[in-house]
Parts: sequence; C-alpha cells; structure tokens
Amino acid sequence: MSVWGIYTHKYQTNDIDVLCPPPNINPSWVREGVLLVKWGLPSSRLRSKTSCFHYQLQINDQVREFKGGLTYNETNADPTHSHDVKMRVKKSNSCRGSQHWSSWSNTTKVAPFESPNQLNSLVVIGIALGIPMVLLSLLLLIRLQRERLFPHIPGPPLKIKHLLERDDQFQFVPQALQSKFVEEITVVEEAKETPVNLAS
Repeated sequence: MSVWGIYTHKYQTNDIDVLCPPPNINPSWVREGVLLVKWGLPSSRLRSKTSCFHYQLQINDQVREFKGGLTYNETNADPTHSHDVKMRVKKSNSCRGSQHWSSWSNTTKVAPFESPNQLNSLVVIGIALGIPMVLLSLLLLIRLQRERLFPHIPGPPLKIKHLLERDDQFQFVPQALQSKFVEEITVVEEAKETPVNLAS
C-alpha cells in the first residue's frame, strides 16, 4: 500500500532573490603600485548595511574575497600593465537574504599607470619646436610695431652737424643769408650851376 504526502514550505522572496552585481565599479590608480577599486551599494529588497554584503573581486586571474565596504586597495598590482577587473556579491551569513553569488559584473579594463611627471614624446617635441617659433613671431611683431610707433629720424648733414657743434653759435650766419642783406648804395650828386658873369 503506497502513501502519498504533500509537504509545503514557505519561502520569503527576500531570501531567494539573487542579487545583481555591484554597480558603478570604478578602478583607478591612486599612486604607483596601488590600484583603488570603488563600487556602489548593491540593490536588494531589504535595506541592508554595507557590512551585510560579501564580495568577490577578480583582478586578471586572481580572486579576492572580503566583507563590507565600498572600496578595495590592491597594493601588489603591476603599474606597467593593464588589468581586468570584475566583481560579484552575495549576502553574508549574518544578514537576511540570498546566500547565492550574483553573476559577474562586466569587465572593466584599467590602463597602465602614468605618472604626472612623465611627458609624452610628442608633447616634448611640440614644446621644443613651438616655443621658439612663438617667441620669434612675438619679437618680429614687437620690432614692427616699434618701427611704426618710433620711426627713424634722419640726422642733419655733416656740414650742419659740424657747424652746430662749434662754440661760435652767435657768429654763425649762412653765406646765402649774408648776400640778401647787402645793399648797394649809389650816391648821386647833382651838379651845381655856376652863375654867368654878365659884366664881362
């Protein structure tokens, strides 16, 4: 004789919903050799503290596990290479919620670390060629404007210059002017008439 039975168990939706991957994953270099990864608080039906989430962070092929927080510092990352970063999350055992891992987030690629003191070779060439050309054009422009504002004043002839440098300034009368002031005075005397002697 076979016996059939029905067993029921009530599940809360909050306990079986699998979380979505952490949002806004943003890895960046904070200094040479230290990779800082930031992300947003995962969304869940129940409002949970940051300490209720258990994370797995994969950088290239290495996986790290930790609880709580919204940032992680990777101190052993090679700054000369790019890195692929992705994460997943689940609720920790001490908090109510699904104990299953979420799917992995999209992979975020981090470019190699570039020091702010490093200059690109193209920038160096541009500076080396550009600054002298700019200075030369400024000098030419200033010289052109100077000639326009202060034109060249021609000097007096050498004869006039020598006469001006002499001490006898008051005796200086040009020959051309002297000839103008010379006047010829002609004295004309009238002949007197001699009286005629009638007695002789």
